[in-house]
Amino acid sequence: MKNKLILSLLVALMGTAVGASAQVLDFGQRSQIGVSVGMMNYSGFMNKTAFTFKESHPSFEAFYRYDVVKNFNVRATFTYGSLSKDNGEELIDGTNRSGQFKTNIFEVSVLPEYNFLDLTTHKVSPYIFLGGGFYSLTGYQRNGADYDKPNNNGFNFRGGIGVRYLVNPNIQVFAEGSRREFSHSIDFYESSNSPSRYYTIQVGAAFRLSKLRLEELW
Repeated sequence: MKNKLILSLLVALMGTAVGASAQVLDFGQRSQIGVSVGMMNYSGFMNKTAFTFKESHPSFEAFYRYDVVKNFNVRATFTYGSLSKDNGEELIDGTNRSGQFKTNIFEVSVLPEYNFLDLTTHKVSPYIFLGGGFYSLTGYQRNGADYDKPNNNGFNFRGGIGVRYLVNPNIQVFAEGSRREFSHSIDFYESSNSPSRYYTIQVGAAFRLSKLRLEELW
């Protein structure tokens, strides 16, 4: 009786260990880490154009993505870059939008993503994403001098589109464009009638934490 009890306990422990191992493997196969680089561009009261290369700056993003189901992912991101606009002293469209600013920006966000095609059977898919996050402006300068900007952090909403390509089941490359809407102005005019936003264009790659075999994906 005692031996049967010990054997039962051992079987139960082995089952628990195997189950935990499978869960860890499944989590790793669903998990990706990645990086992307690109350009970001401010738009708002001081700049009515959506995207201009003259005022664009390099951006960097690192992220973690979890595959919830075949066509639905959730991505947690960290973004760093800088934004600026220099209008000199001229009137624009008959309105005083003069001056210059430059700032660094840090941002964290959570972005649900939807793939239009099933990436277990296709190697290419367009996708959309929509979410939000928190941002902070640092090293702010106004007209070439340090400036203690009010409302230098807050929340934003982010949405965009992209396309991803599976190099193999464990490596993806992608290109995407996105837009952020801010709860406060990025420029120093603090205009509630013309909210600030910025745009990004990025390319990057993602890598699975645990390898998938070819037959498990396609």
